[in-house]
Order: sequence, then structure tokens, then C-alpha cells
Amino acid sequence: MVDNYSAHKHDDVTEWLTKHPRFHISLHATSSSWLNLVERWFRELTQKRLRRGNFTGVKELIAVIKEYLAQNNKQPKPFVWTATRATDHREG
Repeated sequence: MVDNYSAHKHDDVTEWLTKHPRFHISLHATSSSWLNLVERWFRELTQKRLRRGNFTGVKELIAVIKEYLAQNNKQPKPFVWTATRATDHREG
């Protein structure tokens, strides 16, 4: 799933998708709030646990992500995102 940002429509992306028919893009409105929440959550994971990490392989990476999830879920909090005029790219 991707937002309707033009980078997803680039010729290189279209060509890659043609060569890999099992993958399909599902376009959603740019700044669609639920999609931004998912992107923001992955940014948090990356910034707080993965960036500058040194992983010996995929199994270790998966273990680190699961550990982060377990810690994060001990005291869950709603993930709130609010669009501002600066980040809201919808035309209108």
C-alpha cells in the first residue's frame, strides 16, 4: 500500500511491477491518516531500535523487532498523528 505520491508512478517502479506480477500497488489518498500512522510507527521502530544496529542476520533482526514489540506492548499507548498544513499535501 502506498499513498498517491508521484514517486510510486515513476517509470522504474512501473517497469519493476511489470516484471514482478505477483506484486500489486494499492493507492490511497496522500496524507491518508491511517497510512501515515503505519509509516510513523515504522519510523519510530527504525529510530528507536534499528538505526545504527549491527545485525548478524535476518533471524537476529527479527528477534530484535520482536523484543521491541514486547517492550512497547508492556505499556501500550494510542498512536496519535495529526496532519498540519505543512504535512498535508492534498490538493484542493
